[in-house]
Amino acid sequence: MINIRLETNIVENDSSLSLKLKYRFFRFKQQLINQKPMGMKKIIFLTLIFLSCSKTENVKSIVMENNSKWVNFYNNGDSKGIASLHTLDAVVIPPKSDFVVGRDKIEKMYKAEIEMGNGTLDLKTIEVIKEGLYAYETGLYGIKMTVEGEEFNDNGKYIVVWEKQKNGDWLCKKDIWNTSVND
Repeated sequence: MINIRLETNIVENDSSLSLKLKYRFFRFKQQLINQKPMGMKKIIFLTLIFLSCSKTENVKSIVMENNSKWVNFYNNGDSKGIASLHTLDAVVIPPKSDFVVGRDKIEKMYKAEIEMGNGTLDLKTIEVIKEGLYAYETGLYGIKMTVEGEEFNDNGKYIVVWEKQKNGDWLCKKDIWNTSVND
């Protein structure tokens, strides 16, 4: 670091002042000359440190990818696959139902729903807000289901809280949805 100090109490015909200024200028020049240039290895090392610290994760893309898996699992009747996208202690809050707590119970809930009839699910992510280890997703859903030959359509909105796991995966921690269709 280079320090420059200016003095404001300068007297005009002071010969010692001239010597002081010359000495300070000389020291300043020496500091500049003696500074070693940064080596290429240091530059590369610092660049790598900077890049590793500034790595950003596109959580919205991850959430949308998880939703694609979810839709694929649902539309193919794979309740175990849907459950795998949830944390072990996840909580799902379906409309007009009690809390469904835990991956195993969530799998059973989806299995029962899938067994009711042939369904096609669609999810549309509207917004994802990341805060630390959590991401908050707001979205819309649509589902068409045929039960005993009768077609049912539903659409509505949902909020999912995603939690980043120690292995880097993002899993559903909380899920709530409700219909926009009037009874």
